[in-house]
Amino acid sequence: MMKKYLIFLLCIITLGCTHTTNENKTTSTLKVATTIYPLTYFTQQIGGQYVNTTQLVQDEADIHNYKLTVNALNTAQKSDLVLYIDPTLEPYTLDLTSIIDEQHIPSINMLAEVKKQTAPEIGQGQTLISGTLTVEESSGQSPTFPKHKDGRSEQTLSKAYNHLWLHPSYAIIMCEVIKNELTAFRPEYEAIFQANYNQLKEKLLTLNQAFESLSDAPNKYFITTHDAFSTWQSYGLIQIPILDYYENELPQQDLQQLINTSLTLNLYYLFQAPNIDSSIIEQIQNSLNLESIPLYTLATLTEEQIQNGDDYFSIMYENINHLKRELY
Repeated sequence: MMKKYLIFLLCIITLGCTHTTNENKTTSTLKVATTIYPLTYFTQQIGGQYVNTTQLVQDEADIHNYKLTVNALNTAQKSDLVLYIDPTLEPYTLDLTSIIDEQHIPSINMLAEVKKQTAPEIGQGQTLISGTLTVEESSGQSPTFPKHKDGRSEQTLSKAYNHLWLHPSYAIIMCEVIKNELTAFRPEYEAIFQANYNQLKEKLLTLNQAFESLSDAPNKYFITTHDAFSTWQSYGLIQIPILDYYENELPQQDLQQLINTSLTLNLYYLFQAPNIDSSIIEQIQNSLNLESIPLYTLATLTEEQIQNGDDYFSIMYENINHLKRELY
């Protein structure tokens, strides 16, 4: 009888220890809320099993005209850390930051963090705006966001560059910020976070080399549906957007200049981002007899990309392959 009692008591103690271990494991998992896909992907790759990442913006959403759901805001409130790019790109984050600031939830404005650092390898390039090439050479020592000579304000400049993740060098800075934040919360996993970051950085450097190879292309121009690819200016690639940053139609004079320039350059393709539809896009595509081809911003994934198991790198290399069709 005494033996059965001891066995019973041992089982209870074992169950109690198991329950405590599970509780500690749950407690040690860091909850991070992110707004867009690249932030989600980078956080998952660096944090691994020690971080539970939840994306607040739904897949296939247009981030320029999006409103966070009540569930998304609730998720953010229950998180240990919130990562977003900037309100100039994500207007919905104004509501988000208001809530999390009130509840003192740590958050990171990624654009602000990147602007604190320099990235000489990014430099400056060219873009076609209102029929005029705006060129500024990089000294190699300038901050990532130098002042422009064409009168654009700092706010406008931020809008032009806040698709940060599309340039591998910016993405490396973003990953470093994420790694440092995760380490601050869970210093016991610093070595793991550092190792994961190192692997991610190597893949981004390789991706950067692939983009650099485009610098030798005979053509530098490509027509896009809207102004989202300014970060590729450092490779000498010059986007010609049909819609402005806010996806509004350009003035008629600018549209006519766009058509004239496209005819002069003998361009064949219209690089179209998902979830952007406009009658003027169709009009210009038809008038120039352009073939439509995808060029992904990666802010959110499409249903097809999810089903195919695509990730940040596979989509970025797909973008490069699509660009080659126009550039070569």
